[in-house]
Amino acid sequence: MDVLADVLAAMDLDAELYFRATFRGRFAVEVPDEACRIRFHVVSEGRCRVAVAGRPALDAGPGDLVLVPHGAAHV
Repeated sequence: MDVLADVLAAMDLDAELYFRATFRGRFAVEVPDEACRIRFHVVSEGRCRVAVAGRPALDAGPGDLVLVPHGAAHV
């Protein structure tokens, strides 16, 4: 197992939705607000930007893990 898999296994997460996606070119995905959730995104290749209202956008690249607490809407 890799380090991320070990950490997630230790956290005993209960996922309601999990998916793996490959995106190319310029695109945006809007994730709606859903209270009481912790969302995460793992960047395996390329670069992306994650924006949560009221906070500075975050640039992420390969190996980065982005956590979005409290089910906040984000792009």
